[in-house]
Amino acid sequence: MASSSDHLQSMSLIMLDEDSVRARELIINEKLGNCPIEDLATCHRNISNLSYKALGDVLKIIKETPQSRVIRKTEKYISALLNTACVQGRLNPDTLSKGVRDKLNVSA
Repeated sequence: MASSSDHLQSMSLIMLDEDSVRARELIINEKLGNCPIEDLATCHRNISNLSYKALGDVLKIIKETPQSRVIRKTEKYISALLNTACVQGRLNPDTLSKGVRDKLNVSA
């Protein structure tokens, strides 16, 4: 997500339990994500049958998610992660916005 942003900032991630999602009769589809780090594209999931009711169900799942599955990543951590991906050749700096690239120790 950070590699597709216009600028770097801290972010919170919620790791939803797939069984909880399926228990509410929501359909999870594995779909290749549009990801600059190609080997992560297979990690993408979609909830395919979203309706107003289903969005309410997703909100309930989020509220029921234990704090241990809520992950806060700082801007510094994300910057280091993106730098590592660039150094490893997994992320092409040219695909990053200027705002993100300016915060990293890599050149386009």
